[in-house]
Amino acid sequence: MHRHAKSASITGHSLKQVASILVKYQARTRELNVVATKKMEETWIAKLAMG
Repeated sequence: MHRHAKSASITGHSLKQVASILVKYQARTRELNVVATKKMEETWIAKLAMG
């Protein structure tokens, strides 16, 4: 029920600010995905090595 108030406050922000936050967030997410993928690969390699 407070949905309208929230969207209004978001549009109140400068678009540049929002864009920079999104860019930072995307970069961070990509970093975390790379780390997670590496860990998964290492786990699989370990499992295969153990047989």
